[in-house]
Amino acid sequence: MKIRFFILAAVALARTAYSQSEARQETLENLSSDIQDEAAAQQVAFRATAPELGEIGLVQRQPAPDTFTFFTAQNVFYTDNAFLLDDFKLDSWAYSGRFGVTYVPWSVRDWTPSISVDQTFFRYDRVSVLDFNVQSITFALKYDITRDESWTATAAYSLTRIFTPRLDAGDVYKYGTLNLSLNHVRQLGERGVSPFFFSGSFAVSLRNGDPTAFDRVDLDLPLTLIYTPFERAQIFASFRPSVQFYTNDPVESDRRDLNLLAAVGVSYQFASWFSVGANYSWTGNYSNAAFRDYEVNMPGFSVTGKISF
Repeated sequence: MKIRFFILAAVALARTAYSQSEARQETLENLSSDIQDEAAAQQVAFRATAPELGEIGLVQRQPAPDTFTFFTAQNVFYTDNAFLLDDFKLDSWAYSGRFGVTYVPWSVRDWTPSISVDQTFFRYDRVSVLDFNVQSITFALKYDITRDESWTATAAYSLTRIFTPRLDAGDVYKYGTLNLSLNHVRQLGERGVSPFFFSGSFAVSLRNGDPTAFDRVDLDLPLTLIYTPFERAQIFASFRPSVQFYTNDPVESDRRDLNLLAAVGVSYQFASWFSVGANYSWTGNYSNAAFRDYEVNMPGFSVTGKISF
């Protein structure tokens, strides 16, 4: 049970870091796309008059999303608290590799459904007992509240399987997660000129699994500030408070955690499909249950790739 808890805690920490990184990258890509579309629209916008037709105006069409996106993220990171314990800290270098594909079956102006399948491998240097793999499939539906996609709402349901590479261990945890979020992205200052971007969300998630001891409800508020000193380069700072309510904790029936995540980093996009980055994150967990408080520092390096068509 203890090893299972350690693995699940490591999974939660790693997947949170992934989600934050992907949200930052998606924010930049969406905003950059919006700016380019606006500039193109300004270049071609005109009004013409023909005697037999009257006044004619061009109507801009929103580009359709790519049908398939294949992605990968390779990370090397260091943790000063691999077991996420307050009184016994063991450091280790680690590797994580993620591979996946997203499929968009169709889309209309405001609605975009998607199906994502991915697998992630985690390997630790000094604590190989924590090695694990994660497989997941996610069904999501995004609604554009505003036409420029500065405000969006997303509903998603994920099925996840966590297992270890040791043949005698088998599955560690299986669970489903329902996530509802309201998202806002914007360029701070003059649109198309200012190098500062902001991304924020409010999310509610419900997790149920086997074993049920790790079922919980999360309230998250991730906030990110991004600075682009020049084209293809980004510097970011983010903060995400999360209130977590465990519904079936076997030790503390009314367990409540306050989980805080702060991160800074830089990334450079060599091409639309390839980028590298370095980051540092700090996570603190503060719980009313015994032995569930911890803090962990995690610097790391990443290489990401994506091909869409």
